[in-house]
Amino acid sequence: TVKFSDYTWAVKTSTRPVGPGPCLFSAANVQASQDSVLRLRLTHSAQGWAGAEIINQQSLGYGTYTFILSTALKSGNKTIHANLMHPNVVIGLFLWDDTPRKKYREIDWELSRFGRAASSEPTLLQACVQPYTIPGRLRRWPCDATVARLSLSFTWRPDGVTFRAMDTERKTMLFEAWSPAIAKETIPCPGPHARARMNFWCLPGLPANASSLELSIHKFTFTPLTPSVR
Repeated sequence: TVKFSDYTWAVKTSTRPVGPGPCLFSAANVQASQDSVLRLRLTHSAQGWAGAEIINQQSLGYGTYTFILSTALKSGNKTIHANLMHPNVVIGLFLWDDTPRKKYREIDWELSRFGRAASSEPTLLQACVQPYTIPGRLRRWPCDATVARLSLSFTWRPDGVTFRAMDTERKTMLFEAWSPAIAKETIPCPGPHARARMNFWCLPGLPANASSLELSIHKFTFTPLTPSVR
C-alpha cells in the first residue's frame, strides 16, 4: 500500500498482461514521495510494457471526487506535455467496482487518444459514465498545451453525475460543467467495493523503443454530499 492525500491505496501488480491494456502492472512504478506528489510510471522491460495503478481502500460513496495532476510528463531525459504523449498511452482517474453488476459502477476521467493520431483526434480529455456505447454518456474535449496543471472532478449523486475541468493556475474552467443525460435507473449506486482509482497504462502497439513516462498527481480530494442531498 501507499499513503497519498490522507488515504491508503492498494497498489495493483501483475506478472502477466491484464486489463486495462492489457499490460503488466508493477509496484515499482508507483511512488508516493515526501513532497506529497504521487508519481506513476509507464516503463518497458523484456517482459513488455508495465503500467501503474492504485486503488483507494475506502468506498466513499456519493460526493465529489477531485484529481489534480500535472500535464507535464517526464519522458526519458526531457519533459513533454500530455498532448504529445503517444496516442496509445492512457491516464485514468475513475471510480470502479470489481463486480460486473451496475457496469462496474464505472465513472471515468481519462486523458488519451485511444490509438488515434492527433491529426484525426485533436481532443485529449474524455469523461464517461459507463457503458460508453450508449449515446450521450461520453464526451471529449481538447486540452490546450498552455494548461500546466489540471483539476478534474466528477460529482456523483443519486440523480446523476456532473464533470468539471479546471486550469488550476489560471483558475478558469476549461468548459462548462457537463452532466450526461442518463436515465435515473441506470445511474450507478454506491457499493462496498466501488473505489476511486488512478492509473497510467497503454494499449497494445506502443513501440518497445518509446521512452518511459512519469506522471505526477498532486492531490486527491473527496467531498461527501450534504445529508439533505444524499
